[in-house]
Amino acid sequence: MCVAETHEATVRLARPYLEKNYQAYVQWGQHRALPSDDDRTQAFEDLARDRFILGDPDECAAEINRCVEVTGATTMLFRVHWPGMPHEVITQAMRLLAEKVRPQLT
Repeated sequence: MCVAETHEATVRLARPYLEKNYQAYVQWGQHRALPSDDDRTQAFEDLARDRFILGDPDECAAEINRCVEVTGATTMLFRVHWPGMPHEVITQAMRLLAEKVRPQLT
């Protein structure tokens, strides 16, 4: 999960680190163990769809609530950083998660 003030800012902040992380998975051959339609070599937009929660606080809250509704989850854990991501990006995302996303969760 990555949250920023706008959807565009979130993608701009998270994309380089997510792409690098998933490129490493491909180098390690992990993509061969997945179904053919989920091979981790796809375009970023396709890779991110239904795999990550990226967006502004309202988008993130809506997606978490949707996941809870679909799965019945009562607890969710989120990874809010990837290798190389600057500390200030991580702390800002955590602040937004606590202050603007959490209050919207059902």
